[in-house]
Amino acid sequence: MAETYPPVWFDGPAYTPNANTPYIRAAWIPNSTNRMFIGSGDPHQRLSLLQLDFMAPKSWTGKQATQVAGQIATHFAADTRMNFGEVTCRVTAAPHVAAPMAGDVFMQVPVTVGLEAWG
Repeated sequence: MAETYPPVWFDGPAYTPNANTPYIRAAWIPNSTNRMFIGSGDPHQRLSLLQLDFMAPKSWTGKQATQVAGQIATHFAADTRMNFGEVTCRVTAAPHVAAPMAGDVFMQVPVTVGLEAWG
């Protein structure tokens, strides 16, 4: 989907979207760190959220935008593993797709993906 709807990281380079071009706004949100073992060098459970907002032009209907958000959610099925360098995380449960919200220029449909990593 990245070719059709380019992902733009919230904390990445400045991006000025074209009002007619849908895109995915992405943000990684650290949530909590849990100490599960006694040893001070043992790994900690690190929970976080991957917030993906599908940004559709206002000319789209809420149903159209929600269908694309559903496709994004389907990509992150429960227990999907993702690797970056030596870090592996996994999707903890099926993502949550919220109701579409109309803004001045875009319609936003939030997709929240729960993640877990150990380290």
